[in-house]
Amino acid sequence: MLRIGLTGGIGSGKTTVGKIFSALGVPVYLADEAGKALLHTPVIRDQVAALLGKEVLDESGNIDRRRVAARVFADPKKLEQLNALIHPAVRRDFEDWAARQQSRYVIREAAILFESGSDADLDGVIAVS
Repeated sequence: MLRIGLTGGIGSGKTTVGKIFSALGVPVYLADEAGKALLHTPVIRDQVAALLGKEVLDESGNIDRRRVAARVFADPKKLEQLNALIHPAVRRDFEDWAARQQSRYVIREAAILFESGSDADLDGVIAVS
């Protein structure tokens, strides 16, 4: 199975291109959405709370993304450490997802495909501009 990346800046049309692939029956993995969902898994949630402090949890004990953003965008080192937790988890999730697909190729849509190093695991990349 070929693994193809799909990336582009905000407003570039990458989501539209992904929807076209999906309409054609090509499985499309939304890495940004997966990363947001993985924040709520117990393991990642606990690691993020340990890294950034319990203050990033809401009253129910769930990650509050606004609080996380406030912490990491004020501290580049914390952002780097957070990415070191999230990006490998998203890569593993993608591999698990891809293994379940019955297709000759799959698309991995990600805004920061190159910046996260995820392009290294792919057979090709489509960059939308």
